Amino acid sequence: MSEHGSDTRSPGSRWWLVGLGSVAVLALGVGIGNALASGDDPVTQAPTPDASAPSASSPAVARLVVTAGQGGSGRAADGKTPIGYQHTCEGAVAAATNYVSSATRLEWVKPYGDKLLDQISDADTQSIEERRTGMRTILEGGGVLESHPEWGGFRVVACDQYDATVDVWECEVLRANGQAQRSCAPIATAVAWVNGDWKLRRYQVPAEEPAPEPTPDPVPGDAPLSAEQRRQALQAAGPEWQEYANAPK
Repeated sequence: MSEHGSDTRSPGSRWWLVGLGSVAVLALGVGIGNALASGDDPVTQAPTPDASAPSASSPAVARLVVTAGQGGSGRAADGKTPIGYQHTCEGAVAAATNYVSSATRLEWVKPYGDKLLDQISDADTQSIEERRTGMRTILEGGGVLESHPEWGGFRVVACDQYDATVDVWECEVLRANGQAQRSCAPIATAVAWVNGDWKLRRYQVPAEEPAPEPTPDPVPGDAPLSAEQRRQALQAAGPEWQEYANAPK
């Protein structure tokens, strides 16, 4: 699915970067996923029913227009993650996408991490804290992760006025030791409408099938998937998978 091309870099530095990428997958996928999925769900304040918020089965949400990285009316403590979404399924997808990006960029363990999580998460913060160790390990190792969900796609599993389950096929670039590698993987999320905004309830790797195949190994370089590669991967996973409005052409 991905172009590999020639790689003139030394095997030693290449495998060091792959190893760090494996740490990143474990930390972001298993660690955070278990944290957000564990324990009892906190009590959620139910919003006032909104007739404009459609369900996933409604024709109005058959094809959604969602721009990765946008969709909110303001910015969270990191200055990057949008917050303040519309009470619609499009707003839920935008929130899920942007919260996945926030985790990938390791924003949760930056100096403003606690405030950021208070703004975007409805999960058990104690469980999240137990899993932030992996993120800190990546930072301490000199790794930088860039999130590029617009290179992938999304699928709405369920959506109503109160909760939404969204699968995000996210691509990311790992930069370390002067090198870069791209990889893509499906991520399952759940968001809940709490106190006037969509909040992250669950983040888990991998998403349930059918989902686009993850890249088997990190691909050298930081170029996005071609439009043809992206569309072939999404089509192979099923008609529910959609491109973002800002997908590279």
